[in-house]
Amino acid sequence: MGRKSFNKYRMMLSADQLISSMVGCTQPPAPFATLADEPNPKSSHLLVTASFGRILRKRQLDSFLPGRRLNVHPSLLPHYRGPAPVQHALLNGERETGVCVIEMLKIKDGAVDSGDIWGCEKAKIADKTTFSQLRTVLGKQGGDLLVSVLRQMSRSTLEARPQQFQQGFKLAPMITAANSFVDPKSQTADQIAQIYRSLEKPVVLKFHKPGTNKDTGGTLLQLHQPQVLALPKGPVDRTMAPLPSTTRGIEMTAEMTANTPRPPVGFGIYDRKGTNSLIIGCRGDTYLSIRSVRQENRTLLDAHEWWNGLNAGANPISLSGLAY
Repeated sequence: MGRKSFNKYRMMLSADQLISSMVGCTQPPAPFATLADEPNPKSSHLLVTASFGRILRKRQLDSFLPGRRLNVHPSLLPHYRGPAPVQHALLNGERETGVCVIEMLKIKDGAVDSGDIWGCEKAKIADKTTFSQLRTVLGKQGGDLLVSVLRQMSRSTLEARPQQFQQGFKLAPMITAANSFVDPKSQTADQIAQIYRSLEKPVVLKFHKPGTNKDTGGTLLQLHQPQVLALPKGPVDRTMAPLPSTTRGIEMTAEMTANTPRPPVGFGIYDRKGTNSLIIGCRGDTYLSIRSVRQENRTLLDAHEWWNGLNAGANPISLSGLAY
């Protein structure tokens, strides 16, 4: 058995043996205590998971009594049931999300994340929030909510309520590579930057070298840390005050703004005089600034190094999206 296979086997064993490793040694107080007419839960009295990423088996859940199998889920259920609720809330531009403490069900009893809700708390999503920022906020909020729920359960002052599915809901399926695919011809710079913030992974498109057929082929290109570049439309007044910019580490002076190229939608060109970055024209006369890229089967490079390797000079390159 190779090292990778062995490590994977150890991880599987660790997950399968999770429940047995959580067996308690003391009898808990009421109402968590086991009654004489209830099945023996093997001395384990409470199960709590949070972003566990694995569906527990029936025999594992059977080690705990109904009402004592809790999951902390980072969304306002029933919306965003599934393994990636935080990312999908950001991808969809939600302004509000939250956390819920729910009852874990056996798969045969219902869909994933469809159990009764023991507690719920809302959270606002600020503008330009990233995945890691929102995850941190919801993590703390979820911990506080769990403590509150457990205290109320111990006093027998809390009842779970069923989820309301009648009005429809949004799902949060697993994130795949396709979620990072972007197309500057059909998406604005803000939309592409939002995808990056939601996933905190490079967004991906295809580029076509000058002189090649842009309708076929193309080479994959990762765009790292794409930033929206605030460029005014129409003629630029070189005497105007510096513009506020959302580019990382770039203060857009009037001179830089005037010298920054504005490639057509679906094209990119390196800006040597203003931002020293790859400028990409996106839908709605919006622009992205890219400082580093990674070409297919290549290492991560500064955009300047990568552009010099293309030998494109002052010629813009054609960019296109990827099919899902």
